[in-house]
Amino acid sequence: MARFSAGITPEALARAGVDAPKPARNGKYNARRTTYAGVTYDSKLEADAAAQLDLMKQGGLVLDWEPQPVFDLGAGVSYVGDFLVHYVTGLPRVIDTKGVITAVFRIKQKLFEEKYSYEIDVVKKVSQMPLEGRQSS
Repeated sequence: MARFSAGITPEALARAGVDAPKPARNGKYNARRTTYAGVTYDSKLEADAAAQLDLMKQGGLVLDWEPQPVFDLGAGVSYVGDFLVHYVTGLPRVIDTKGVITAVFRIKQKLFEEKYSYEIDVVKKVSQMPLEGRQSS
């Protein structure tokens, strides 16, 4: 049985005609903020991807990576990716972890790809993380 800070049960509140407080939501898309290596990420998937990138760096596949890179798309619009990854082979990749792909993301993705001439890698599972850099076009 749940109890609130004053030790009052939801049943006691109901008898008194008071609505029990609602539990905190995990965000608009039910993502849970998760901390990895002292950094809080917007979702468990994003934190797991950061952990995977660290493993890939230790394993020699990745030279370095940076979280939350900002890209100017023009007209005062910017896109913030989840990771910019510098691989040992190939060119850097922009990786975005997504549980839900929104219309706003699709628009920014298209603007990014038109301006920078390469694709954003959308990852829905850590197992989908690219293992090497993108090839030159």
